[in-house]
Amino acid sequence: MKFLAQLSILGIFLILSACTLSPTATVSGSSKRYETHSDQMNAFVGASERELLREWGQPEQVKQISATSKVYVYRMSNPYIIIGCTSVFQIDQSIVTKWGYKGCPIRFNKKDYKLIPKDTPVPNQTLDLSTLNE
Repeated sequence: MKFLAQLSILGIFLILSACTLSPTATVSGSSKRYETHSDQMNAFVGASERELLREWGQPEQVKQISATSKVYVYRMSNPYIIIGCTSVFQIDQSIVTKWGYKGCPIRFNKKDYKLIPKDTPVPNQTLDLSTLNE
């Protein structure tokens, strides 16, 4: 009996883990999913530098790439992030053109993410962070 109870708990844990860790985290019985960190970052492509600063605040670091290009580096941490999360936006002529991140969870907290159509593809990062000297 104890074995069956443990097996049931393990099964429930695995099912919940699969739902939580799914990059698209669809809402049961819905045509919607929660947006990911990638969705949120990608939404800034084409936005002005000023809009980015208004929403994300001052970056921890600014790296000048050329006379008209720079990257903004944001580092985030909270009790749920073990590695640390680095999010980076490239700004070309005062417009956000690329983004990337490393060490970030798929999403930080559902309350910070809106529902979007389930068939919306999760965007791929457009900035290769390995080219930046951190």
